[in-house]
Amino acid sequence: GANLGVDAIQEFTVLTSNYSAEYGFTSGGVINAVTRSGTNSLHGTAFDFLRNDKVDAANFFDNANGIHKSVLRQNQFGFSAGGPIVKNKVFLFGDYEGIRYVRGIPTSNTTLSSAAHSSPCASGLAAPCASITRYVGTPAMPVTTTVSIDPIIQKFLSFYPLPTPGAPPVLNNDGTVNLNVGLFNYQALNRAQQDFFTGRGDWKLANNDSLFATFVHDNSNLTFPLVFNNTLGQNFSYRESVIVEETHTFSPAFVNSFRVGVTRTRSDGNNTPRALNPVASDTTLAQVQATDVGPPAITLSGTGINGTSSLHSPTHQDYGLQSGQIYDDAFSARGNHNLKYGFSFIRLWNFAYSSRGGNGTGVFSGSFTPPGGGAAISGAAGALLRFLTNHPLRATRYADYPNINKRYVRDNVYGGYFQDDWRFRPNLTLNLGLRYEIAALPTEKYGRVAYLNSLYSTPDDLTNQILPRNVTTTNFDPRIGFAWDPFSNGKTAVRGGFGLFDVLPLPYELNLSLIGNAPLQPFFPVVGQSQTGTWPYSVPSLVARALATPQGTQGRQYGYRDANIQRNYVYQYNLNIQRQLTPSTTFTIAYAGSRGLRNPIQLDATNGVIGRKTPAGYVWPVPWTFCSGPDPAAGCTAAGAGLSGAPNPNVGPIQSVIWASSSFYNSLQLRFDKRMSRGFQFQTSFTWGKSLDNTSASFAGDTFQNSLATIPRYDMSLSRGLSDFDIRRALVINALWNAPSPKSLGTLGNRLLGGWQFGTISTLSDGVPFS
Repeated sequence: GANLGVDAIQEFTVLTSNYSAEYGFTSGGVINAVTRSGTNSLHGTAFDFLRNDKVDAANFFDNANGIHKSVLRQNQFGFSAGGPIVKNKVFLFGDYEGIRYVRGIPTSNTTLSSAAHSSPCASGLAAPCASITRYVGTPAMPVTTTVSIDPIIQKFLSFYPLPTPGAPPVLNNDGTVNLNVGLFNYQALNRAQQDFFTGRGDWKLANNDSLFATFVHDNSNLTFPLVFNNTLGQNFSYRESVIVEETHTFSPAFVNSFRVGVTRTRSDGNNTPRALNPVASDTTLAQVQATDVGPPAITLSGTGINGTSSLHSPTHQDYGLQSGQIYDDAFSARGNHNLKYGFSFIRLWNFAYSSRGGNGTGVFSGSFTPPGGGAAISGAAGALLRFLTNHPLRATRYADYPNINKRYVRDNVYGGYFQDDWRFRPNLTLNLGLRYEIAALPTEKYGRVAYLNSLYSTPDDLTNQILPRNVTTTNFDPRIGFAWDPFSNGKTAVRGGFGLFDVLPLPYELNLSLIGNAPLQPFFPVVGQSQTGTWPYSVPSLVARALATPQGTQGRQYGYRDANIQRNYVYQYNLNIQRQLTPSTTFTIAYAGSRGLRNPIQLDATNGVIGRKTPAGYVWPVPWTFCSGPDPAAGCTAAGAGLSGAPNPNVGPIQSVIWASSSFYNSLQLRFDKRMSRGFQFQTSFTWGKSLDNTSASFAGDTFQNSLATIPRYDMSLSRGLSDFDIRRALVINALWNAPSPKSLGTLGNRLLGGWQFGTISTLSDGVPFS
């Protein structure tokens, strides 16, 4: 819906900061949109926009990587219509818009070199063979080891295409050419389909009473090839909403609006429904051939080679949210006070599911001892030799219990507000508002909640409370603003504001920690495969034993949510001066900023080893294995010099949500506007800002490509820096010109050549941080 629905919008406003007490529940921007309605005359539109690569220039990176111009096929089309059902009383309006999109994305994956696929066999080796080269000595000299390829691995080699001819070589850290890998360059064809529909009906009940209902349906499907073009990935989403609003005018000074609505959204991501390479669906390579739909995903640790993809991805995630909403807003005017007040109630039904089924994984890492004897070969070369000879380090098989792994979380949210826009002086208006909002403690429909009570709890010290206590009971949010005309001539305006905005701990912040953790969702690593083991045929029996006798708690992932959760809120503030330069032009200069306190953080690896803090920073390893408290220097049991361990040795990884992050944003904003005159309008804005935080995401630790997925929760200052989305400078220019209509070409010429508009939008900005 990001690109669709434009023809259904009558008008919209965007509130970026310091909005009135009417809005709440979070601190982000607010977009208000009014849908079009039917009128007494029948009217409509139709359009079809086309783009393709025939009229697009080649992408710079296509040329740099020797890839043909990217494929592009984009078709955006739609129509709208509106009119009367009963003249002057009942009206209907409908809008449909769709997109069909195919785009080739230049993609480069690191794959096995031709020598790692096939090489001449040395004496005594059975064909087929492959060679792996490493550098030894000073200066570094290449040394090649040739081995026979295991028959099972010979099939797995089909996952790795040969490097693209002419592609630049892959270099090691010391500048030498890595002879074991190469680049496979191709166009990943992304395909998108989206259908958006809006319908609205208006009914004038009486001169002082009106009713409208709006229905919105948005359905989208995106498919894209995963690494090496072996499997097809898929993301699917839809949203539906129904809104009914009644507005009653009691008097010219008092109006009341009552609104109810239901919204449903769903996002189904990381699906891998289809194999593009036949080997990806070859069940003879499956770990459990009775149930798996294809081979496991392969990881060649430390080699730089992209991991293979698997059908039915083990990270498939499905999220849904349904909300019922009731709002009542009253507007009244009393002397120089314009008052607005009301209440809201929201019922949330949150659904979350994360499949950890898939086909399992296989990891090849560690040192390799040549069959003929000699020194062990470690590092990337060792991992590749273990792969070619079928000697995995470990394999993992997830036990997927779909019914148990679904979570149905319920919550209620209540809000009330009062806003007074007080014309204190003819040239000074004060905006005074207060909002109160509270969220109930969320519950899971079937009680499927199991959190550790603390980061140091044993596996039997669990709680089924989603949140330990309600931190929203004191959520009073003041909003203060002013608008001042210092010269009382209507040409200069000084505006400012300050507000407190609560961010409620709603269920979406806890989705990841609720699903996929023991004891409700166990997984079973099959570990300890020696170099004499084989794979994958040894795995089914080992997996069967693991399922019959579940793994000890020390290797299982548990969940934890902050036992000391605090109120999460954001301060927002701004001051701006606007000056009219000419009757059609204005200039604005503004300072705007915000500060967020106790923002939520998603941590995938809370149970990591804590270093010892020294004047030079944190150092590892540390001489302790168990910490009884949050202070590693004071609460840890010594275990001998050089030894180290997790703070909680009773469990494996701990997936956590803690409310401990902070954020800061400050900016200088400049804007020049030229309103439409003589057929031309123009606007330009420049922002110079800086955003800092400890972590930039609330739903997951790695929401952005440049995110630091694991935050050192024991010392938040270590992760403080530029936000993942920080853009220091941004310039935006837009212009619109109404071309004059020809008056000398007659009616036909005027219809064909008249009424044209030419517009442009240009954006120039710094990039986001990447280190």
